[in-house]
Amino acid sequence: MKNLNVTLFASFLFLTCPALTFAMPAKVLLIRHAEKPTEGDEGMELSQKGWLRAKALPHLFNHNEFINLIERKVVLIAMGQRKSNSSIRPIQTLKYLSEYLNTKIETPFTRDNYHLLVSQLKSDSYYNNKTVIICWEGTVLSSIARSLGVYPVPELRKRDFDRAWVLDFNTNGALSRFQDLPQRLLPGDADR
Repeated sequence: MKNLNVTLFASFLFLTCPALTFAMPAKVLLIRHAEKPTEGDEGMELSQKGWLRAKALPHLFNHNEFINLIERKVVLIAMGQRKSNSSIRPIQTLKYLSEYLNTKIETPFTRDNYHLLVSQLKSDSYYNNKTVIICWEGTVLSSIARSLGVYPVPELRKRDFDRAWVLDFNTNGALSRFQDLPQRLLPGDADR
């Protein structure tokens, strides 16, 4: 009788509860914030070169490898400020892209709460079939990529501000392709 009750209860749950849905963006673009002030001249804002990269960022989508990223609805997410004196470089990096796409920059997560970001990407249907562009601090960007299924994660050196990681997901939410691409936006950027 106990097994029959368990079976009946399981059948009831299956028939009456809405199906669990799996959410995942179609594509995720991970970029490090643009250049910061040189060592000894730390600050929470971009350097002059960083502002040049931020202004050039909309041109990234003129390159063949990136054109299809903005063919669908785009969500911009930047690392939020933890305190009033914390870095705003990721937000500044997306400023001109936000204007170009006429899309607001969302900043719901701070530097070390990236796992909450990844969890939300995987569970919130708001992101389904969209392109999500994420701008974060370089040391944590690798952790975000790893949490989204990238292995091995390419190394980002301290001077690497010109890379873009493109993650494609299949309809089941599994990572189907990863690309480590050059931005090719400013003189001196890597060309491959």
